[in-house]
Amino acid sequence: LSDTNVASEGAVDGLGDGQSKAVVLEGMQELEQLRADKERLQKENRNLKAEKENLIMEGTKMSRRVQSVEERMKVMTSDCRKMEEGSDELERKIEKLNAQLARQTARAEK
Repeated sequence: LSDTNVASEGAVDGLGDGQSKAVVLEGMQELEQLRADKERLQKENRNLKAEKENLIMEGTKMSRRVQSVEERMKVMTSDCRKMEEGSDELERKIEKLNAQLARQTARAEK
């Protein structure tokens, strides 16, 4: 028993009949159990609040990472478009040069 219970039991000894003592002791035990439950719940509440904060921070970090990846994707997509445009332009130049080469080859063969 806790110190509170021991001290209370001394006070209970001053009561008259055994039934009154039993009721008081039962009430004190119930009070002690309620205190223990309260402490356990407070601890659990603190742990849950800490877990909630950790999850919020983790979510914020993930959101930043996703945003960073999206920004890099936009840049890469833009770079790919530019490369494709450059590739298309080079293909047109190659076709033009091949046409010139064919004309010059035909002219040289005459």
